[in-house]
Amino acid sequence: MSKVQKSTLYYPDRAPVQLQVEVDLQSSPEEVWKALLDYPSWPKWFPNVKSCFETTPLPKVADNNPSYPLGSTRRIDIGGVVFDEEIIACDDGSSLNDKERQPKVWAFSVCETSKPILNCAVERVVLEPLYKENDESGTTVVGTRVRYAGGMDVVWYLPFLKPILKRNMKQAWKQGLERLDQYIIMQQNK
Repeated sequence: MSKVQKSTLYYPDRAPVQLQVEVDLQSSPEEVWKALLDYPSWPKWFPNVKSCFETTPLPKVADNNPSYPLGSTRRIDIGGVVFDEEIIACDDGSSLNDKERQPKVWAFSVCETSKPILNCAVERVVLEPLYKENDESGTTVVGTRVRYAGGMDVVWYLPFLKPILKRNMKQAWKQGLERLDQYIIMQQNK
């Protein structure tokens, strides 16, 4: 495995290669949050993911859902390239007064890769509730706006990878999030 420099939650805003994807989903923020943190389900909805699993023992919380403390790690195999990642943000908004209205933030920093292609990489996902105005009861949550931001620095001897990675990752996240919504709906109908 090739070491990758770890960085912070805000690296995607200043990285040499930056990408952003925004997708509105029908599923609630809680449903999307639960599915995002269900790492073994990723191959079912994210393009080219062969496997995804946590590599640190995790405590369980209500409903047997995993709780991902800062510093926990996972391994993901995407198209034959393996990435070891460390969770640098995992906030479901529960520390704030109105949990339903708060954004949920999940981010990781790549620590190692099976191929020496990255100097640094951080990906961040923010989930925000989408509302519909009701005449009688005010507002109702009708879905989730997912804002993905990725930032990376490719090794100096592979500059041609920058536009390819940017295009492929943007497409994969857009397609993956749309498939995630379908996956959640199918799980509810079982």
